Amino acid sequence: MKTRLPIIVLAVLALCVSSCHSSRHTVRGDRGQRGSIIEVDTGDIPRGNDSPRVSTTRQGERIISVAREWLGTPYRYGGNDRSGVDCSGMVCAVYVRAVDIKLPRSSREIAEFCQSISRRDLRPGDLVFFTSRVGGDRISHVAIYMGDNKIIHSTSSRGVIISDLDENYWRTHFKCCGHVRGVNL
Repeated sequence: MKTRLPIIVLAVLALCVSSCHSSRHTVRGDRGQRGSIIEVDTGDIPRGNDSPRVSTTRQGERIISVAREWLGTPYRYGGNDRSGVDCSGMVCAVYVRAVDIKLPRSSREIAEFCQSISRRDLRPGDLVFFTSRVGGDRISHVAIYMGDNKIIHSTSSRGVIISDLDENYWRTHFKCCGHVRGVNL
């Protein structure tokens, strides 16, 4: 019994230290105001000690804030509402609500609609595209970049979640990145 107590205390303490908090900032109004920079609290996204704080525009913060509202929504192929959504359905719904931009419905068409950018130039609110096969050319998945190497997207197995771009699957299936024209990030 004496050896269990320290283990239980350590487990509870580790859980408390590793548990995350969520802090949401919703920005309303001032859409499209150029040069307006604010700090984004990325809430439950884990960061390393040397990870810089994410700065983005109000439109970028608005996109991330609206995307976070979809967390936990189940996956449904062709879905575009809270009862079930696929990856492009979520991205389309987020962009319409956050910045009043209607995107094409498929991941491939969204990629064609975007201005291509390099991964190192990603800003919160930009889009990241993936293939279904390692080294493939056909885009089959889209996610919204959140900053700190994190994406928010709808997966067929877990619904809308946050993932790290360095997770093996996303790293090996990465295709390209894009900036939605007309959005000031």
